[in-house]
Amino acid sequence: MLASRAPSPWALPPGEAVAVVVAEATDAHGHCVLRLLFVPSGWAPHGPSVFEAEPVPLASLSSTVVAQAVVKAVITHGVDFNRVSAFLSGHAVYMCRAFSDVLQGMMPGAVHVTCNAHILSLVSDIWRMHFPDVDTLVSSLKKAFEHCPGRKLRYGEFVANQSGELQAAVPLTVEPAPVKCNSWFDAVCYHAKNIQHYQQFVRQELEITPGTQYMLKLHELLKQGDIGDKVEFVAENVTPFRELLTWFEGRQVLNHNMHNKLMDLISWVEDMASQQLSDCPTENQRRQDVFQAIAAKLKQFYKYDPSLPPRFKQPAAAFFSAVRIFDPNQVPFLTVNPQLIKSIPGWQREHSNEHAAYMNFIKECQMPLNVTEFWDSVADRFPHLYSLAKRCLTIPTSSVNAERAASTYGQVVTPPRQRASAATAGRCCVLAFDN
Repeated sequence: MLASRAPSPWALPPGEAVAVVVAEATDAHGHCVLRLLFVPSGWAPHGPSVFEAEPVPLASLSSTVVAQAVVKAVITHGVDFNRVSAFLSGHAVYMCRAFSDVLQGMMPGAVHVTCNAHILSLVSDIWRMHFPDVDTLVSSLKKAFEHCPGRKLRYGEFVANQSGELQAAVPLTVEPAPVKCNSWFDAVCYHAKNIQHYQQFVRQELEITPGTQYMLKLHELLKQGDIGDKVEFVAENVTPFRELLTWFEGRQVLNHNMHNKLMDLISWVEDMASQQLSDCPTENQRRQDVFQAIAAKLKQFYKYDPSLPPRFKQPAAAFFSAVRIFDPNQVPFLTVNPQLIKSIPGWQREHSNEHAAYMNFIKECQMPLNVTEFWDSVADRFPHLYSLAKRCLTIPTSSVNAERAASTYGQVVTPPRQRASAATAGRCCVLAFDN
């Protein structure tokens, strides 16, 4: 994946569509800015190139400010409004209104997608609320190691002595990072594997630094007999969320799988809410409650309800369901709903005309088929559907990957490399991203 600051004007390849990704961030001076990223459609092995427009300084946040910034960036970089395939943002109300009140009319072929990784990461808040002791363990360990390299070194020595491993082979603690949606889940899973070492290590640390607040808190927490069971339960049951978040953060996510993965997750969560999860009635109720709350949260976002306020739903939920018609492997099992197809921006009469032939052709194909290879092979036979399929299937599902690519560019193209050519900068970014 390449990331670069595009020259102005910026010309896309002929016929190429582009998604506009908007994210709030801070600059090097700590000032609030609006990051604007352009993600062209395509299914290259390393994912699409990501181009970053100049960040927009923000004195305030409103739907008007966001809409004006997007319109200015699109015009400045010479992007045709008709070729914008998506507006990807957070799920704040002003982001939703920027699209519905202004941008939707200017970008008739665009679908509004709110970042799925951010939505799914809200599930960690539910786990935190229902298991506050586990959250306290995670946060206290983070603070205990955060600014103390010596403690990290002693921890590595301690675990190496306990396990008989070489110290260099001992993984240090996972610290939740606000910029990584999966980090809290990762931290819990790490602690579930290593919690047997913590109580003795904390006692040793209190002998060295007896008044350390976070170590005292950990000492009291680890004396609870059930803390290990709680950590283990959370770790065992966050795997599906970790896997889906990892998928969202992948370099090449094709949208024909989105709806199925989300519905499968909701079904699993609902089933867990009805299971016997503990012999203790109180603990069993708490564990069932967490799954019920997660199911309600996910259904709120993904089972589209027009009556909900914009920030409490995924506006592209119907779109993700509809684009499954571009997967020839799924088509034989789908009921094609004409109303649902209308949720695919850009669907016109020529697509309907090709659709009947496409459906008949699939009946003659041997399954399973690789989706991208299939569409490349029928591009001449179904040119309008091919163009729309490529446009819709490669719309970003989250802002994580685009932001990561743009950040890679900032880390690679440092002041000493400012005179590097665009091609050289791009190769350096690919090397940095791949490693």
